[in-house]
Amino acid sequence: MKTINLLHDFFNSSPDTSNLDANEQEKLENDFQDWFEEEMKDFEFASRFLMYHLGNHKLYHPHFTAIVSCSNSEVLQGYKSTGYIGDYIPD
Repeated sequence: MKTINLLHDFFNSSPDTSNLDANEQEKLENDFQDWFEEEMKDFEFASRFLMYHLGNHKLYHPHFTAIVSCSNSEVLQGYKSTGYIGDYIPD
């Protein structure tokens, strides 16, 4: 999985964004990257339970989708789809 380093992008976006020296900046970037990767592992771990549940073909078929928020979750069944249309997405 490709990860991004948002702090690196921030620090290098303009010369006056930070007064940290290079070592402090690198440590902060590495700490943030470690935190971000750990959060992504937790998210994937939790997501796999839902994927496994939706994969139960006795209850669901491939046209079911789940939407989860912090206070609600829904299982939706697709009725009709156009398929992917990328005509209106700018390059």
